[in-house]
Amino acid sequence: MQQGEEQERHLCRVVLHGHPGLGFVVGDKTRKLLERKAAPIDIGVPCPLACARATVPGHPQGELVNEHALQVLEFPQVIEILAGFASSGLGQRQVRALLPVTDITRVECLQAETTELKALLMPEQDLPIGGLHDLSAILQQLDQGSDLLLIEQIMEVADTLRAARRVLAYLRNGEAQRTHLARMADGIGVFTELEERIDVTFNENGGIKNSASERLKTARNDIQTLRGRIRGKLSTLMRSPDVAPHLQDTGIREHDGRPTLAIRASASSRVRGAQRGRSDTGGTIFIEPGGVRKMGDELVAVLAAEKTE
Repeated sequence: MQQGEEQERHLCRVVLHGHPGLGFVVGDKTRKLLERKAAPIDIGVPCPLACARATVPGHPQGELVNEHALQVLEFPQVIEILAGFASSGLGQRQVRALLPVTDITRVECLQAETTELKALLMPEQDLPIGGLHDLSAILQQLDQGSDLLLIEQIMEVADTLRAARRVLAYLRNGEAQRTHLARMADGIGVFTELEERIDVTFNENGGIKNSASERLKTARNDIQTLRGRIRGKLSTLMRSPDVAPHLQDTGIREHDGRPTLAIRASASSRVRGAQRGRSDTGGTIFIEPGGVRKMGDELVAVLAAEKTE
């Protein structure tokens, strides 16, 4: 019993030297109250409550603090309050894995980091972590041998790379006066080549840019040229007496990459060409006129080349 009380007193001493944004009132039952609200924090933002595994003096390194002591101190409630300030699910998971620090040197180091970061945020600035995503699932997928990511996943990687680069620059701003934050910044990698490659390949909506490759650029130029020629030819056909009376409307549509005209079903046999589809009601038949059949074959081939590229 005496040993347990000593553990609780030691834990109280350590926690009371904790995060400057947290106050602790010790009475018959320890209660923790927030003195003030802090800016949102996320993974990488230090807190003196954080450590890998907490230890108690006189016990083997790595032994956890007495669970009863944590409950008496309402430590789980403190962690939940802290997790509420995390700006992402990744940050919340990191916060919920925290345990108290009892190594006074480590506590002082973390307090110094917190003080430096607090000073850095004093002009009402926020950490530039916009665009940060949890890439755990993507990295696990790659570790399991997958070499194919969805466009949405690639865009999340790009967003996170940009966020990491901005955070690094932010932390290194005036690093000569902030030695602890400078050490934190050393753990952030910048992958400029990968970031630029993604930027060259995809636009902001996830579409593939023409600049992604020369073959893709050539294929898209060919597609644009062919569609222009086809549209001109079909416009001429729609004005001809063999086609004009039978049109359902004057729209030009593609069915599986084939250019078509909308012909009334009752007159479809009067228009020369290949049937490529019909409307849901069956009242309209989509016909590819024979006059554009060759250009249609070319268009299908170029569309396939674009998709392959």
